Amino acid sequence: MVVGEELHFGRAAARLFVSQPMVSQAVRRLERDLGGALFDRSRRTVSLTALGAAFLPKARAAHESVVDAYEGGRRMATAHPVAFVLGYARDTAGGLLALVRAAPTSTVELRNMPTPAQLTALRHRRIHAGLGWETPSNDQIETVTVRRTGFVGIVPESHPSGGEETISLRDVAAGPVVGWPSKISPELTSLLTSAVDPAGGWSFSLTGTSLDDIVAHVLAGRGVGVFPSSLVEGRMVPGVRFLPIVDGPTAREVLAWRADETHPLLDLVRRTVIELARLEAG
Repeated sequence: MVVGEELHFGRAAARLFVSQPMVSQAVRRLERDLGGALFDRSRRTVSLTALGAAFLPKARAAHESVVDAYEGGRRMATAHPVAFVLGYARDTAGGLLALVRAAPTSTVELRNMPTPAQLTALRHRRIHAGLGWETPSNDQIETVTVRRTGFVGIVPESHPSGGEETISLRDVAAGPVVGWPSKISPELTSLLTSAVDPAGGWSFSLTGTSLDDIVAHVLAGRGVGVFPSSLVEGRMVPGVRFLPIVDGPTAREVLAWRADETHPLLDLVRRTVIELARLEAG
């Protein structure tokens, strides 16, 4: 279409910000598809053939139709904002439903995924924000601390500390310890294991993918469990005690998003998540 308007391959290439050979190759491919020549190149000037003169207005109309479709689609997207996709790494369905109701002009889509998967999804723009653990800020990712939490030791009632109200980190780490797979949150794992042994020589003896898995290992006598305090609040399981680790580290739960994120719901989501955490803590 541009070559037909300019009748000059060099000027057409300049308008399209590509090389002249690329324009020539594209025209030749189109001519092969159509089965005839669009331009007469036999003289020093370029002119349209009869096929070219008939095809050019149809090509222009098709191009204008595509441009109009894109512009109409953008107007519709503006009128109906894209859903805000929030990844989350813990069981907060009750509170997150309140977040969905707080966004009447659009929708909030929730996706359960561990913290490392959230960071990958943020980098590839598959989610708009992630609610996870100990996510470090950098030039691409911004974070805000939603709340802080300690850890609990999960012991059978027959454990020497079973009758106590708290437990020390030393007593937790004295025997086999049941934790979570490191891939769920490497930063959270490192936070606890480094508190036991800064040299990095200590690790969990067993792992469970959920709190119920860890409790099952504890009840089977395979060790003492450990888990973030915020995830066991209000839980009561026959046969075990959840004891706060008095000298353990404190973990951060954070909301993370791309520094260049422009979704109109980001500020609302940020404020609402922080407020929900405050209400839960209260």
